[in-house]
Amino acid sequence: MTGTERGDASSTDERSHDGLLRILVLALFARAVLSFADAAWLAVSGVGFFRLGGIAQADSSPSWSFLWGALALAAAILLGRRQALGWIFGAAVCVVYLVVGVAHAVMVNVSDGVLSTGVWFVFGADVAVPALVLAGLFTVRPWFLAHARRGRSVGAARGASARTAVLERERRRG
Repeated sequence: MTGTERGDASSTDERSHDGLLRILVLALFARAVLSFADAAWLAVSGVGFFRLGGIAQADSSPSWSFLWGALALAAAILLGRRQALGWIFGAAVCVVYLVVGVAHAVMVNVSDGVLSTGVWFVFGADVAVPALVLAGLFTVRPWFLAHARRGRSVGAARGASARTAVLERERRRG
């Protein structure tokens, strides 16, 4: 395999990771919007936005929904900027929503052996999508962290070359 072929393969991998990263950013942004809607709904009516037929939710606080929405929004922004903290926030948000989704699944009331549309919506929002996003985060993790390290090493190299230039000027003066 020639160097050109390897370069083409790595650029194809990078483009596919860029596409997946965009999808993850959009998913985290959508989750933030849903969380903010839930927080607002809870604050106004005392009942969660996700309290749809068939799920007997435990009491919830608008501040928790707002907090996790803010963390999902921060994850989307930081992940979009390729910051490692965005990956960590995104993974934390997904794990929290998976735990919440499993708790909701335990409280489902089945009537006539059929699950309501609301139950399927909550399952998608709190279990299926966070699981897929978490899998996507683990898929881009090696590339993402290497990209973040590369950015730091380039910045460190720039800083080192700037320090070298300053030392060289001082040596010439002195």
